[in-house]
Amino acid sequence: MSDRAHESFFSTACDYYIAGRFAAFSGLNPVVGNLLHHAIEMYLKGALAKTKSLTELDKSFKHDLPKLWEAFKEQTNDAELKRFDATIEELHRFEDIRYPDSILAKGMVEIVRSNTAGAYKSPAVPEYRVCVQDIDELVEAAFSAASFNPRLFFGRGQPLAREFLTRENRASRLTDGVMQSNDLQEHISKTYFLLRAGLGGLAFFFPILLLLFGHGLNIPLPTELSAYYWLSESHSALRQVPLRGLFVGVLWAIGCFLILYKGFSRAENRLLNIAGFAALMVAIFPMHSANLREYCLRFGAIPGKPENICGIDDFSNFHTPAAIALFICMGVVAWACSQDTLGPEFRLKRLRFWRFSYDVGLGFWRRGYNVCAAFMIVTAFSVLSLKYFVGEIDNDSILGLIDRYRILIIECVGIVAFAGYWLLKTIELVSSDVDKKAMETDEPVLQPVTQPGFNASARRWTLKLLNFDLWRGLRDWWRRRQFAIIEDAA
Repeated sequence: MSDRAHESFFSTACDYYIAGRFAAFSGLNPVVGNLLHHAIEMYLKGALAKTKSLTELDKSFKHDLPKLWEAFKEQTNDAELKRFDATIEELHRFEDIRYPDSILAKGMVEIVRSNTAGAYKSPAVPEYRVCVQDIDELVEAAFSAASFNPRLFFGRGQPLAREFLTRENRASRLTDGVMQSNDLQEHISKTYFLLRAGLGGLAFFFPILLLLFGHGLNIPLPTELSAYYWLSESHSALRQVPLRGLFVGVLWAIGCFLILYKGFSRAENRLLNIAGFAALMVAIFPMHSANLREYCLRFGAIPGKPENICGIDDFSNFHTPAAIALFICMGVVAWACSQDTLGPEFRLKRLRFWRFSYDVGLGFWRRGYNVCAAFMIVTAFSVLSLKYFVGEIDNDSILGLIDRYRILIIECVGIVAFAGYWLLKTIELVSSDVDKKAMETDEPVLQPVTQPGFNASARRWTLKLLNFDLWRGLRDWWRRRQFAIIEDAA
């Protein structure tokens, strides 16, 4: 007999088994006994199908559960299975009441229990008993005898089926690894929470780790964070791993996250994708090593012509524009897209942190997102102006010292704003449970509160532009105009 035959028996048996447990907990009598009878019959035939043909199973056993049980015990040669003899006999009695003829003639009392506790006697009418716990243990024994993994059969059901499979089911081998709908929702919600919080924490500690590693390696403070791609303790062609590896690795992690993260709107998703690719470009294409004169340029054999000892940087022209694009995209996300999840429940929301609690409204979240957006956009344009248009102050005063590290300071502020946005978004979504609500209902859960004024109008037009709604409108207008000209000419 092929493996496909007994797998098919077990698959059908699992459907009957879950349907029988549903009937047991829903009070669907006497169908519960009939369904569980079919389930055990299919399990036993599936186990016997390894050594017997389908024709033999049909002619020799029919629906005779005790006969199937004896053949199953003989094949498995397990003395422990005798404890289910009474369960098999009691379950087989339901074969007599598949049709209502016997019930109408003699009547019946059916007792369905989730465990073996309690008893009931009715001498006047036939009595039929089902103990769900005994059936669970019997199914578990059938899987063990057939050497099948229950996950292969029970892991494909809908959430409601998984719920009735696991309800009061003490057969751990059947329910191990089977996730209920509430557990699945909690798992997905926690995954998104940890991803968002992890991104914010990773970005926040990014400059701190670079500066600490640099200090530990006795590297002087650079003028910008991108310099850590080139800097090491010694001016060798082979750079040390802690700084370059940390710089590139964190940027790759942030970039991949932004690309893979699904935004709450089409516009947000596009901006996050652009920001993610920009972060990858910042990691792939380093800054110009020639800008690090005191670290990378050394006078060699040719007088008056310094030699770059740091390495080749042919594509470094992409580095700064990519960093600027990253901050601009994230700034627009924080300003234009972040308020899509602010619903009416945020008109007054109590936030709890440790022993403290605060009452915050919509203004708190809007101001927070706008502040993060402003810092990121200002960072982008400040880096643009300082890198390409503004010169340096060359003196030893306090002003000159600040001017020397101006890009480093601005970059750190922008990165902290980036981290602050993701941490604020994490707190907001946790407090509103929008992830769980979206999984529990088919109704729309994002109902943002409209905000009057110029800022709301600017956001609305920005989103239309990013969603290509404005471009579609212009395209449709142009097509209508062309059709009108053709009709007039005709």
